[in-house]
Amino acid sequence: MSKKVLNPETVAAFIKTGAENGISLRELCQRTNADGRTVRKTVETLRREGNVICSGMTGYYHPADACELRDYVKQEECRARSIFYTLKAARKALKKLEAVKEK
Repeated sequence: MSKKVLNPETVAAFIKTGAENGISLRELCQRTNADGRTVRKTVETLRREGNVICSGMTGYYHPADACELRDYVKQEECRARSIFYTLKAARKALKKLEAVKEK
């Protein structure tokens, strides 16, 4: 599979409604003849353009109901918190390094 720029509508056409109809990253790569990074970036573009695309154990999908959307929002909020807390140690180390540099 080659690296390429994907038309977002190409990826969007494969994403169906409902978690039970999710499409895996592997399947999206096969169907679009693109690598995983390109597909993930394209999904990110679609999301930033306002398309609600959930992801979970079954792959990418549009939420069928409020429950699926709520689960996705909760999942992403947990992920964001985890990243934020992970950065806490890096910020602390940076503060120490900057304090040493000022001396």
